[in-house]
Amino acid sequence: MKASGYLLVVLLIFVIVGMPVAVRLYWDTLGPHWAAAVAFFIPGAHAAGNHVITPAVDVRVNHQCSGFENIQIFSMLFATVFVMNWKRMQAWRCVLLYLSALAALTVVNLARIINIVIHAKETQYGLSNTLALILLIILVWKVKWLRPATSSPASSNS
Repeated sequence: MKASGYLLVVLLIFVIVGMPVAVRLYWDTLGPHWAAAVAFFIPGAHAAGNHVITPAVDVRVNHQCSGFENIQIFSMLFATVFVMNWKRMQAWRCVLLYLSALAALTVVNLARIINIVIHAKETQYGLSNTLALILLIILVWKVKWLRPATSSPASSNS
């Protein structure tokens, strides 16, 4: 395997196995950063620990609503694609693609929390899981170099 293949394997193992444990263990440190990021985008809001406080609502951001479980699910699906197509996925562009997808899912999760604070209720149950699945489908079917090579039918001269 190439170095990029090993790096992708290490990243996938970390995100699938290590990240959920790390998020739960260190949420007291991570939570205030998530709350501050959300409060930054909402006028009149401020963060106090894991809470985003607005004049209308006080929202507690816990590790379950951070969206890391959705990133873990996406990583499991991406790992399946990696195993099924490992010869093509051992390139640095796959590592970059995976990291870009993680960044996109993080932005979607942050936007979801901002939406919850603005509307003062959870409105999009399952949206992040659906977006993770759509993102994976787009990666596999729209990125040319990830698709399996098409074999041309043998021409017969009869």
